[in-house]
Amino acid sequence: MRLNDNGFTLVELVIAMALLLIVLSLGYMMYFFGLRSFQTIEEQWKVQHEVQLGANFITNSVRNAIKIELNPNDILFWDDSDNYICLEKTTQGDEQKYSIMHISNKGRTPVTKPVIDKLQFELARTNDNYILSFDIIGSSRESSYRLNSSVFLNNSDKIHPVVIPDSEIVAIYYKTP
Repeated sequence: MRLNDNGFTLVELVIAMALLLIVLSLGYMMYFFGLRSFQTIEEQWKVQHEVQLGANFITNSVRNAIKIELNPNDILFWDDSDNYICLEKTTQGDEQKYSIMHISNKGRTPVTKPVIDKLQFELARTNDNYILSFDIIGSSRESSYRLNSSVFLNNSDKIHPVVIPDSEIVAIYYKTP
């Protein structure tokens, strides 16, 4: 019997193809696992970023307020120092999300993109100082992020807060100096 030295046998080709198929399928799985992980992390980052933007805006805006009203009944502007922070509803498919909005006599300005599920304020007095606490919850399809923060109000001696009773305080009126 004579051996053929000119090429590969059928068995060798089948084994090589099987090994190649295994290597390619592992590479395919790793690629799509990495891609999916990247998309999930990017989505989480976007939610965290928007919630932190909202928290920073609230903190910087109300820190030096001279008047605060929680859950105002009406939006009225008497002068340039009147401001409101509230939620604006947006429907995305079957979901309802909110954007944190800043409203002044100059117009409505979105502070965040619509990823917010909840925004709640609470005003507390400690000794002669006021502290505004707020809770922001944002989410996307696969991730959720919650941020609790408090702001020491610098002009506590000038503040005469008005709190309109409600189960959830979701809007705030403030007057800047």
